Amino acid sequence: MVPWDSSLQKNHVLKKDSCNRLLDNESDDSKESCIELKTACHWHFVSSNCSAQVAKIKSKCALEQDSIFVSQHNYSQKDDYMSKITMGCLLTSGNPEYPTQLITAELGHVKVPIFIRHCSGEVLLTVRLDEPSVHMMHQYEKQTKMKLVHQYFKYGNYRIDPKCSLLSYGVGRDSVVHAVTRLLGGRYPTLEEYFRDNIDALLMEVTHPDGSFSLEMTEEGCRILSTWLSCFMWAFSEGKSWGGNFTLKDFYVLDSHVRVSNHTGPKGGHGLGSVGKDIELLLVHVKKIFCRNKRKLISEYPPFLKNLTDFLKKLTVIQTTIAASDKLLIETHVSCTTSSSWGLLLFKLHRRYLGLAEDEKSQWDAAINTAVLPHGWHSSLSKIIVFKDMFDKAIKGGRPYRNSNIGAFTLMRDMVMHALDCGDDAKNMEKYQNADKVALMIPAHMLDFLPNIIENLIHRSIDISAELSAAKVRCLCETCAPSY
Repeated sequence: MVPWDSSLQKNHVLKKDSCNRLLDNESDDSKESCIELKTACHWHFVSSNCSAQVAKIKSKCALEQDSIFVSQHNYSQKDDYMSKITMGCLLTSGNPEYPTQLITAELGHVKVPIFIRHCSGEVLLTVRLDEPSVHMMHQYEKQTKMKLVHQYFKYGNYRIDPKCSLLSYGVGRDSVVHAVTRLLGGRYPTLEEYFRDNIDALLMEVTHPDGSFSLEMTEEGCRILSTWLSCFMWAFSEGKSWGGNFTLKDFYVLDSHVRVSNHTGPKGGHGLGSVGKDIELLLVHVKKIFCRNKRKLISEYPPFLKNLTDFLKKLTVIQTTIAASDKLLIETHVSCTTSSSWGLLLFKLHRRYLGLAEDEKSQWDAAINTAVLPHGWHSSLSKIIVFKDMFDKAIKGGRPYRNSNIGAFTLMRDMVMHALDCGDDAKNMEKYQNADKVALMIPAHMLDFLPNIIENLIHRSIDISAELSAAKVRCLCETCAPSY
């Protein structure tokens, strides 16, 4: 048994008197000293009796020479015990917000694990407690693929505000937050309302590696346009139409997907030419929404969108339905995909072409050779910096690109991979600026060569649906997810 040390009681009385004198002092310096002492005592309370930790806290609490507190160099276990006692006194007599301030100082900037309990189980997240809880909500949405619009979160009896921190609700390490499903009232925005609020999110201006400028469809824009076209293809395949009498209010947007309103949907019995009237009105809206008229742009249309509108214009509908091949071409048109997906599409098409048997290869050759290619493309492209290196490399390898449609098809396939490889090379960084946008040079210099090839393949009844699906914009909604 350790003998009782009488100095223990004396030190306790001295420290308690010092605290009381400090709390009674109304000066700013004393208040600051009190907060420092509180923080130090709290640290002693939650930490071990390790001398290194104690020395760190003692140094923080050391005040000026004329202060009523002085740093103690001779630290012992008795001092640690007395700090804990003093901390108890401060908790009962200090600011009621003091515990929250201490927890923020100790744990706020550290990521801690919490559990989100939902209808199907629990999810473990690692979050910062001092951040707005919206960060936790987005992390939950990303991990579970559940839309936040259908959820709200509770801790205890409180509903968590996205703008408030988790710490303000008392959430700590290993706490359980409940995700509750809710039924939303009201209605989804109409297509007119969506375009009014999100028109700038559909397109972006990009710089090509050769310094020219063009429009590019964003993933949001691709998804909106493709699902809107699918609404018309569904109606036409069912023998229905609007007879050229629809507005943007007849469609609504759900999770970036355009849907047909049940109240003003298409109907049958409009007669011959009703599909053509719908297409004409659709083209008016498409050009107004997805085109920009600026001088610096090489085209007012995004890549390949002009090809799609031209195809719709010349589409001849004898009956009230649309051909299956035309429906597939419109729904999977390359204008509704991003430029980053074209490289994958070209790679898959070219790989399949090389692996064909002789009889099948002849059909592909006919489809490629009948595609429209700009006159003099070979000589003009050989002078552009990105293509010139490819031409020189192919000549050195003994496999030059021929001045033919097959040569252009191979060039498109090699173009994306070659530019990206050179763009990663430090020596070619300046030469291959914006190398990730090199695919945009395909429509800029080869015009509609790629969509013409796809159109010819589809009309020759060659199944390339797997290759076209690989280039589609990925979506994890309930409607699209099963297809991936």
